Amino acid sequence: MKKSIVVFFLICLFSCTGRDSIEAYPIITTQEFDSIISEDSKLMLAANPVVYAINFKDSVNLNDKEENEQNYFSEYDENFYTHDSLKVFVDDKNLDFHTSEFNFFSIPPPPPPKIKDSIYDNENGVYEYEYEYDTDKEFEELLLKMEQRKRVHYKTYPVYIYNYGESQTVIQAPIATELFILLEAKDKNNEWKPVEYFEQYGFLCGTGHRDYVLKPKHYLLTTVKRYKGDYKTKLRVKFRSFDKVFYSNEFEGFINYSQFQSDSIIEKTKQRLANRDSITISQKLKWMFLND
Repeated sequence: MKKSIVVFFLICLFSCTGRDSIEAYPIITTQEFDSIISEDSKLMLAANPVVYAINFKDSVNLNDKEENEQNYFSEYDENFYTHDSLKVFVDDKNLDFHTSEFNFFSIPPPPPPKIKDSIYDNENGVYEYEYEYDTDKEFEELLLKMEQRKRVHYKTYPVYIYNYGESQTVIQAPIATELFILLEAKDKNNEWKPVEYFEQYGFLCGTGHRDYVLKPKHYLLTTVKRYKGDYKTKLRVKFRSFDKVFYSNEFEGFINYSQFQSDSIIEKTKQRLANRDSITISQKLKWMFLND
């Protein structure tokens, strides 16, 4: 009788505090690929978050792009910003997992136009050029490069963002890239430090920016890279949405210890923002690591 009471108490405890673990992760059908890369970086790299699918439960096919994208957005009002019913899980046991890591900034630039003719402007002392464009051919070449790039995959960890609440909730999307998320690791002092940073892009217009809406009891799927390296340690994912920071479960993995070094990245960011006021620069630097 006492044993039954204890089991009932534990069930109630976990159900009241939200979902703390996933007994069985959703089944993922990975994208078609040609090659898989293991990232072995000596430098701290910019996080490259991609939202592969949203609003699914038991399974998702990453090859079905239209089905996955149609669930991205929904109408909502400001009340959904206040929901705090999110958990972040990393499936570190799926060691065969890999994804393209292909997003907006992976699109190769179009080739430069060809010079058809030139005329020397005697008055201004410069050449005026006449260009020719083979628009259809260039567009076809660009599409081919995009498809080839999508088939180059990286070893990654699946990252699930789960809405355990009873109502849909809003997840903040950056203007550029797709999520505020990066990887952290424990250093030799047993302190959590970022081993990735969030890139600070300039103002972009015409993006059609919208935030994500996650249905109750549904998942969003993203990834972080599964690095190679000389240092085995504890890892976790740091995720931010509006003014809330979430951390995933901890798991073991490898990095290179030099990936903790952020001084050069911070200095370059300061130089790029040199014409901004000190408060703006300070805020930008904090957001590089998703801090307050």
